[in-house]
Amino acid sequence: MEEAPAQKAKNPLDCLPETKFNLYDFKTLIVNAPNKKDAIQFLWDNFDAQGFSFWKIEYEKYPGEGEKLYMTRNLAAGFIQRLETFRKYSFGTWGVYGDEPNLEIRGLFLWRGLEEPAEIKEHVSYEYHKFTKLEFNDAKTRDLVT
Repeated sequence: MEEAPAQKAKNPLDCLPETKFNLYDFKTLIVNAPNKKDAIQFLWDNFDAQGFSFWKIEYEKYPGEGEKLYMTRNLAAGFIQRLETFRKYSFGTWGVYGDEPNLEIRGLFLWRGLEEPAEIKEHVSYEYHKFTKLEFNDAKTRDLVT
């Protein structure tokens, strides 16, 4: 007798209440828009603050880290690489900022849900990052996103 293949567990983010904001459409628009301001206006006009949230993420480096650009870039890329399954539920920017030997890793993300999802909390380097939820209606958040 053959066993039926195990069904893949459903992602908890798929079980959240429906939202009017279509993240895929926004991603497509912002990538292809000749004028990014139009895409950002689409975001503000259609954003669902009950279904999505903005987050600032900062890597909290140890002494001796952030001194060499190639090493810092590898560290930043490793973080994103391990979030591949989260791509469907998020959009953001993540990068290395500053000059050697004072480099910082930080980013701004929009993701499904209002809390830190399992993909973030279960990340191998979760504890080395500071996550700050940003308020959608705050002018500083809008300036930062824009």
